[in-house]
Amino acid sequence: LIGNEITPKVNRNNAISARQKILITLRYLASGPIQLNDSDLHKVSQPTVSRVLTRVIDVLSTPDIRWLLTPYLATQNAEEGYN
Repeated sequence: LIGNEITPKVNRNNAISARQKILITLRYLASGPIQLNDSDLHKVSQPTVSRVLTRVIDVLSTPDIRWLLTPYLATQNAEEGYN
């Protein structure tokens, strides 16, 4: 869904794959704002984690992506009793 938006544009030795960017972001969102833990776990620097988070969260915040997620979120909220 967002792979094309976060796939590295250049083929460098240490380019982070779209999959790894998503994993870094999910780990950060699940565990809280401690980027240093994510950098240790994924063996990248803290500044790299920061850049990854900024890019992936920006892409997830675009109107196209929010529109696609809306039916899913509405269903989840209804099932959990949120209106």
